[in-house]
Amino acid sequence: MSNNGSQELCKKLTLTEHEVSLIKKLVLECETYEALHMPIVWQNLLERPANAINDFLYYVNGELVGYLTLNDTDPVLNELVGVVHPAYRRRGIFRQLLHAVREEHHRPDEKQLFLTCEHTSSSGHGFIQAIGAKHIVSEYEMVCTDFQERRAFDEHLSFRKAESSDLETIIKIQSAGFGYPEDFTRLRVLHHAQDPHHRYYLLVYGEEPVGCQEPVGSLRLDYGEEAVGIFAVSIHPDYQSRRYGRQMLEEAVSVIRSHSHKLIFLYVRVENERAVKLYRSCGFTVRTIYDYYSMDL
Repeated sequence: MSNNGSQELCKKLTLTEHEVSLIKKLVLECETYEALHMPIVWQNLLERPANAINDFLYYVNGELVGYLTLNDTDPVLNELVGVVHPAYRRRGIFRQLLHAVREEHHRPDEKQLFLTCEHTSSSGHGFIQAIGAKHIVSEYEMVCTDFQERRAFDEHLSFRKAESSDLETIIKIQSAGFGYPEDFTRLRVLHHAQDPHHRYYLLVYGEEPVGCQEPVGSLRLDYGEEAVGIFAVSIHPDYQSRRYGRQMLEEAVSVIRSHSHKLIFLYVRVENERAVKLYRSCGFTVRTIYDYYSMDL
């Protein structure tokens, strides 16, 4: 193919349904080419708040050949995910898209940016090596393929949907469970609690009324178009090593399956062997690995 032709980079506050359909077509072509699974939350693309430019599209002769998006579902950091059509690679298109992100998100108060690259993407890792991005962490994406329910539960535990009055309790559980400062955790919990697609749940110990129950753990369910994600799974340190994590996970899967047949997935750090073992024992299998890199703006 010739390098000549009309080229245009578009920065978008919001996306039309037609643009999203073009993006899906491009992503599918790239996924098929390298047998990848791009972590794009499709429903978010049509629900942008229109207060920041988070989508960058690159056209050649009217054909969408490059796309870079910021997943803005986290209040603390943004994840960058992008693709370039296989026939248009090695032309500097992704560098131009990345430069456009730098132009829009260079202020000191901006959230930290991370490049997301699937572990098996040779082209993605080649580009990341070329720009000198620093590897931060890697995560398994695990999907529920053969749910193994044991039902060996502590009858004093109950699993329920959280109310707004439970948010401070959830913040304390997750702060203690993950070892993050409460202010950092509060930003995330309050942000996700405002999203109608995200729902927090509590695992509590004790009998009714609620005031007599002791909070033990919490997690969040994110409902997407094609799948439901289980996030922020945390048991308070005072209650760990009692198999409460498995009980809470089984309860979560039961809640999802009670009204949805969508795929169930979760993310877990590669080095978290204990959690990986738990998820495998419940019937989750690894679908892919995502590597995250910090990007110097």
